[in-house]
Amino acid sequence: MRDCRGIETTSLKRNTVDALRLVATSACIEGQALRLREVATRPAFDWGEVLLSAIRHRMLPALGRLVEEASGREFVPLHLFHFLQLERHFSRTRVRQLNERAAELAELLDARRIPYAFTKGLVLVNEPFVRYGEEREMNDLDVTIAPEHAKHAVKALMDLGYVEGVAKIVGGRPTIRGESPLLKIVYRFAPDHLPHFSKIRSDGEGGRATTVDVSLSMTWANGGGSVPVSSYLDGRRLGVDGKSVRVLALDIQFMWIALHCFRHGWLMNLKDFVRDVTLSRFQDILLYWSGCDREDILTPRFRSLLDSPSVRLPVLWTCHFVDELFGSTIVDELGYGRPAHEFIYSGSFDNARTTTPWHGSMWGRLEASDRSKLFDMNQRTPFSLFAEAAGN
Repeated sequence: MRDCRGIETTSLKRNTVDALRLVATSACIEGQALRLREVATRPAFDWGEVLLSAIRHRMLPALGRLVEEASGREFVPLHLFHFLQLERHFSRTRVRQLNERAAELAELLDARRIPYAFTKGLVLVNEPFVRYGEEREMNDLDVTIAPEHAKHAVKALMDLGYVEGVAKIVGGRPTIRGESPLLKIVYRFAPDHLPHFSKIRSDGEGGRATTVDVSLSMTWANGGGSVPVSSYLDGRRLGVDGKSVRVLALDIQFMWIALHCFRHGWLMNLKDFVRDVTLSRFQDILLYWSGCDREDILTPRFRSLLDSPSVRLPVLWTCHFVDELFGSTIVDELGYGRPAHEFIYSGSFDNARTTTPWHGSMWGRLEASDRSKLFDMNQRTPFSLFAEAAGN
C-alpha cells in the first residue's frame, strides 16, 4: 500500500486507508461522504478493520458523522450504524461538559487577573472556521499559564474543587489517581508542565470527571530551546458555552498544535507508545491550516519564531507528515524545503539523549501493532546532532 506521494505505507487494506483519509479530510474537502459510500461498497471492504483504526486514532465520532452524511443506513450494518451514532452523541455531550468546565475556570482566572490561554482541543472544537469541531474527541482541558503565575493558577484550580491527579474510569466509575512518583520527579526537574489536576462532579446524570493539563512553555524541557508563553497570552477571546474565554492568536495556536504533535511523535519515551502520534493529531493541523486565512497564520511574528531552529524543525517535521498523509502542500506554502539531514524524518528522541531511527512510512507507524519493532536501537545518534541539523 502506498500513500498519495507513492511512498510505501502500511499493511492495512487499501479500502481502510482510503476510508481513514476520507474521514480525516471530510471537514475541509467537499464530497467525501459520496466517496466514502463508494469505498464502503467495494468488494472485501472490512468494517471491522476500519472501526478498529478509527478507535485507535480517536476518529469514531468523525466516522459516524461522515457515515450519516453518506446515508449510511443503506450500506452499513445496522448495529454498527447505531454504535457510531451513539459515539457521536457521547462526543457532543463530552464537548459540552468540557466547555462548561472551561468557562467556569476562565471566569475565575479572569476575575483574579491571572493571564492564561486555552489551547488545542477546546479551541479546535469551538473555532467557527473548523467545520464539525464537535465531532473531535476531547478528553481533557489544555490551558497555558506563564510560569510566574503557576502558583496562582494552582490555587484557582483547587478553589474550584480540583485535586492533583488524573481522572480514570475504575469499575465503571470515575476516580482520581495521583501522579506516579517518577512523573512527579519529571515535573520537578523538567518544569514545562504542572501536574494534572482533576475533579469529579456528581449530579443527576452521574459522576463526570474533568482533567486539566497546564503547560508553562510553548516548547519542552531539554528540547534544544525554549519559547516562553508570557508574550502570547493576550491573543483573543473565543465563544465557549455562551461565554468568552481567552485563547491564543491564530498564528500562535497553529504553531502550538504543530509543536505538540511533534512532541508526541519525536520526543517520546520508546517504552511508552500509548502517547505516540495518532492520525487525528495530524488531522488537527490540516483542519486548522485549511480553515484559516494564510495571512492570519503567516504573520511577521510567526516568521520570526520560525527563525529559531528549535521551533522551525518541529513545525516542519509535523507539516511534512501532514503533507505526506493527506497530499497537502503546507511545507511549500511555508516556504521551506526539507532539512539536509534525512534522519530528522525517521528518528525519535529517547531518554538517553540520543536519536533512535525508525523504519517505514508514517502510515506504517500509525498502524503498527507493535511500534517498538520499527525502531532500531542499535543505530542511535547523539542528540547534539538534532541541534546541528536544525540549523540547516
